[in-house]
Amino acid sequence: MFILRCHPQATVLNTGLRSLREEGREDFVPLAWGINGWFSVIGSIIAMMVAITGGFRMVLFAGAIIYALLAYRCRRGLLGL
Repeated sequence: MFILRCHPQATVLNTGLRSLREEGREDFVPLAWGINGWFSVIGSIIAMMVAITGGFRMVLFAGAIIYALLAYRCRRGLLGL
């Protein structure tokens, strides 16, 4: 069960880095790592605040919605990088 939950999270950054390299935009790779680190810190703080006010189900629901929106935008090519 743990692997099934973590697998989608681990593939998002790897897929993004691979697509940057394939498109010849390797200069954006350090920026992608920085954005990933920033959102990891800010996301954990926001998740803790949402868990306190709305519960862990709300955190899981919000995370699922965010990942679904990200997947939709990536498939549509609307990121604009």
